[in-house]
Parts: sequence; C-alpha cells; structure tokens
Amino acid sequence: MTGRPSDLVFSVNLMRTRQGSRPNACAGLLLTLLLVAGILSGCGSADKTAGDGLANAPVAAVVKVQRRDLSSQLSISSEFQPYQEVNVYAKVSGYIQKLEVNWGTHVKQGQQLAPVSYTHLDVYKRQHQQLAKRNADEAAKQQVEQRHQQQTQQLVHKHTQQTQQLRQRQQPAHTTAPRAPAPAEERPK
Repeated sequence: MTGRPSDLVFSVNLMRTRQGSRPNACAGLLLTLLLVAGILSGCGSADKTAGDGLANAPVAAVVKVQRRDLSSQLSISSEFQPYQEVNVYAKVSGYIQKLEVNWGTHVKQGQQLAPVSYTHLDVYKRQHQQLAKRNADEAAKQQVEQRHQQQTQQLVHKHTQQTQQLRQRQQPAHTTAPRAPAPAEERPK
C-alpha cells in the first residue's frame, strides 16, 4: 500500500468483511500505521518549501507611525433611483419655454416647473382681452348715456315745475267761485 486514499478505503473494506478474526486486528493496526505515516510524510514536504518562501515573500513599504488628523475624500459618480415615480402632465398642450427647476430638485405643490407656450391659447387670450375691452367701453358709454338721460329728465322736471310756478303767479288773485248748477225747474227741456 502506498498510502493513497483509495488504498486506505480498500483496507478498511477488507477489515469489515473479516470481523471477528485475529488477522483483522493486525490489519487495523497496519492501517493505522499507514495513516500516521501518510500524515507525517505530508508534513515533511512543507519544510522543504519553507526555505523558498522567504525569497518569494511580497515586499511592503514600512512607515514610521505619526499622530495627525485623518481626512479622506471620495468622489463617486452615481445615479439615485427614486422610491416612487410620478408622471407629470400639463393641463394644456404647448411648448416648454424654459425649465425652472433641475433634475432632483425638491419642489413644492403649486410651484411652476416650466412655463408652457401655447400659441393657439395666446390667440384666444388676446381675443378675450379685446372683447373684454370692447364690453368695458360699451358699458362706460351706457353709463354716460344714462347720466345724460337722468340729467335731461331732471332739467325737464325742473323746467316743468318752474313753468307751473310761473303760471300760478300769473293767475289773478281773485277767482270766481264756480256756479252752482241751476235748479231742475229752470233747466230747459
């Protein structure tokens, strides 16, 4: 036996088949001696390579220990993944004129992110403003006309009162009493 693991297994199997016999005890002793010899032979080979190990040992720089503040800076480029993604849509269609915030900036509710240019709505806005101005001008004209009518009515009323007062002054102070109707006998038939 050479001490290989397969030989050891074969020897152990032989011992199991011959249980109870005296040669079995001798075989067990022999097997134990071979095992110890195999282990010791493996240890001896390590001593041969130990001398070569110093020549192959890695070289490291040695520095004298000094007391000082430790500082280190590490720059790493990375990208954060959000916990939640939210799609943001404009209420109207148009073109973004300018981005007011950068990627990753904290924003608040109601904050303007990007002004949108919508030319078709600008046209509607101008038309609405013109219509509103026209309506305001017409309302102002109506107010002027109403004031004019009120002033005219006041003047007419005042003139009518003055005319009545003049007529009352011009009437004679003595007025004749109205005649009583004639008795029925005197009436012509």
